[in-house]
Amino acid sequence: MTVLTKVIAQDIVDQTMRILTYNINVMDESGVIIGSGDQSRIGEMHEGATNVIAQKRRVDIAVDQTQKLAGTKPGINLPIVFEDKIVGVIGISGDPNGISQFGELVKMGAEMSLKQAALTEQLQWDDRLREEVITQIIHDKVDSLSEERAHRLGIDLTVKRLPILLELIPHHMKEEEISELKKQALSYLQGYLGEKDLVANSGPTRIIILKSQQPHLSKTGIIKEFQDVIRIIKERISLTCHVGIGMEFHRLEDAQQAYEYAASALGVGKILYPDDLVYDYEEFLLPILLSQLNTKGHKLTDYYETLVAYDKSGELQTTLQLYIEQHDELNETAQKLHIHRNTLRYRLDKIASVTGKDPRKTKDLLKLHISQLLYQLK
Repeated sequence: MTVLTKVIAQDIVDQTMRILTYNINVMDESGVIIGSGDQSRIGEMHEGATNVIAQKRRVDIAVDQTQKLAGTKPGINLPIVFEDKIVGVIGISGDPNGISQFGELVKMGAEMSLKQAALTEQLQWDDRLREEVITQIIHDKVDSLSEERAHRLGIDLTVKRLPILLELIPHHMKEEEISELKKQALSYLQGYLGEKDLVANSGPTRIIILKSQQPHLSKTGIIKEFQDVIRIIKERISLTCHVGIGMEFHRLEDAQQAYEYAASALGVGKILYPDDLVYDYEEFLLPILLSQLNTKGHKLTDYYETLVAYDKSGELQTTLQLYIEQHDELNETAQKLHIHRNTLRYRLDKIASVTGKDPRKTKDLLKLHISQLLYQLK
């Protein structure tokens, strides 16, 4: 890990010079100026800094000493210490007698900035490792190194978890806009997640959540939570989201299949019910299984295609859809369609005539439903 970079050095300079009117220089552990209020000095060797590093103490440079020390101006120079090691030098230009009082404060500020930068870098590194562990969990690639990292990061691999896949739907946005909105979406999402829940990015528009088991929260409760999350995200940052919910797993060897259910539910759900927001795999088992089959050229796919070709207005297709959703109950279907039972019977007769399958017969209705799903998923 590089401790004192040019970016950090210049940031220290800029922050310090907002308070002090004197020029500030930051030198690396070799004595080269890597941050300065005077940009023309960047890259110069500062002999005063090399003396600080060699003597491991503050070095003042008076006006009459500048000609003897290359690349210096009057001022004071102090070691920047990180983890008991001198990693650089900070200098204040000016009469040492007039600026001496600022020396220790400037040094302290520089060291605090360095500690903060190192902490931020460590947290970012931990986030990357955490995402790597999560990715290995859902792809069944957990090994001894993953287990060691999980232990260090406080990830309990024995907890029962529910995989959830959240997808942002950006509308003609640039990559940097998507990235910024994703950060905002994550901040809202954090309010609904527990301490043991795991979160990782998956590509530019997807977020993986491995939600830990919570006895007081049912799957229905989780679905309600994510409906609230999606609503808030849409209201606050005008971004549409869809969520796929997979199968709970306890054993790591089941994690991949559990996650794939979430991904499949999301993919199938968006096709069949694009206006819905949350898709639970248990509600989509049949279309998920059908989406994985190779049914090309199979007669089963022809029934609904024949109906679509005949039914230009879409009236019979809507009737069949509602008839299936109402569990082939005539009264409920007629009410939903706002038509008389006799009109519904006429339409069902017409579907039977066109497709060769009578929706009032259980086996025929199943074939029509499967054919419909295959057509929609194609």
